[in-house]
Amino acid sequence: MIYVGAAFSFFPWHYEDNMLYSINYHHEGDSKTWYGIAIADAPKYETVMCETLFPETAGKYPHHVWAKSSLVEPSVLAAHGVKIVSCVQNPGDIRASAMVIVLLRL
Repeated sequence: MIYVGAAFSFFPWHYEDNMLYSINYHHEGDSKTWYGIAIADAPKYETVMCETLFPETAGKYPHHVWAKSSLVEPSVLAAHGVKIVSCVQNPGDIRASAMVIVLLRL
């Protein structure tokens, strides 16, 4: 898949498509900050998203954490004890999601 970002764009919390790795290249513009969940905290993330923040959605759509539908500030997840990791991507940088960015569980 190819996604094209623009100024002030953002992406909801999600697992990578089909649980595969991804690579992102930042062509130009200001630096981008990427946030992710420490892999050890993936179960905690799911609990916070499904039982604490979005229980009404989780009841109707039990796999909503797999969809790109949940916008939550990193500080909110951190306040619930979920370890957040981040990195800055500058123009010309390549970012591989399997390192620290994506909730990838095999």
